[in-house]
Amino acid sequence: MAAEQGAVEAQLRPAEFAAFERYGGGAATLESVRYHNMSAQDILTITDICNQPLIFEEVRYQTEPPRDRITIADMQDFVHVAERGWRGGGPYVYVVRDESGVIVASIDIHSDNPIAEIGCWADATKSGYATNAARALTGLARDAGYVALYAETLPENERSLAALGRLAWEQAEFADSFPFIRFSIDLTLAA
Repeated sequence: MAAEQGAVEAQLRPAEFAAFERYGGGAATLESVRYHNMSAQDILTITDICNQPLIFEEVRYQTEPPRDRITIADMQDFVHVAERGWRGGGPYVYVVRDESGVIVASIDIHSDNPIAEIGCWADATKSGYATNAARALTGLARDAGYVALYAETLPENERSLAALGRLAWEQAEFADSFPFIRFSIDLTLAA
């Protein structure tokens, strides 16, 4: 049984890199968040993005204790958690880089559970990345053996609602984490 479980866990580890086309044209990449590929400028960039109002409202409660502002130290912890996740069990955290290599978003699969939550935040001053990044992540998850993914967003997050709509994820009848709205996709159906 343990050998079978280990085989399943090994299978549920997505690839660490994917290239995709940005909506509206231009190359973009999903790249695993690891110490070796995150510069000091990258940490500053993700700190600035996470302090944008709508993103801050969704990520502030992920700090202990909840903060009035996301700090560089919080983002260094974010990289540390991501590094540990890639060593086994998740979260499997990616940054999204534009064609010049600048971070414009982050997206992740929260665990190696076959039905897993994903999370995403994207720079409000950039557009055209989140939907196709989620599409690329969905493909990586399907290839790794995940059976379903779900995402939750606040009702006022129009950009996330639009992206999930473009992806044709189904809205759940209810979410167990009010005030969030839950969407999901069955990965066992044909791609």
